[in-house]
Amino acid sequence: MALFSLFVMSCSENPEFFRSSSVSNLVLIKGLPENIQNSKELIEKYLVDNFSHNKDSTIYVYKYTSRTAYFLDSKEDPGGFSSEEFSRYQDVDGIAVFGFVKCENSQNKNKAIIRYYNDAFGDFYSPGVLINNC
Repeated sequence: MALFSLFVMSCSENPEFFRSSSVSNLVLIKGLPENIQNSKELIEKYLVDNFSHNKDSTIYVYKYTSRTAYFLDSKEDPGGFSSEEFSRYQDVDGIAVFGFVKCENSQNKNKAIIRYYNDAFGDFYSPGVLINNC
C-alpha cells in the first residue's frame, strides 16, 4: 500500500507542460499538484528553464482544459461568427503571466517576473522575481 501511495504522489508531482504550436507565447499545464507551493515551484522552474533566454516575449500560462486545448494547434480568432481568444478563459483557466521588465536603476538590465492570476497562487499586483539582473 505504501508503494502505491508513493507512486500516486510521484505521478501527481509531474505535471505535463504543452507549448502551443500556433500561439507561440502560450503554455498549457495539465496535472498540477494540489499543493500550491509545489505547483508554483514547478511552474517557475519550467519558465526559467525554457524562456529565460527570450527577453522580448511575454508568456501566458493556463491550465490545460477542454477550453484551452483548442489553442495548442489553432490560432486565436478575435472576430467573426465565433471568436476564440485564450484571454476569454483567464478567470477560470489562467494561472500566470511571465516576462521581463527593465530595472528601475538601469535601462540596460532587466529582471524576469511572474504575476499569478489566481489569488491562491499570489497577488497579481505583487509580482514574484524569478531572475534579477539588476
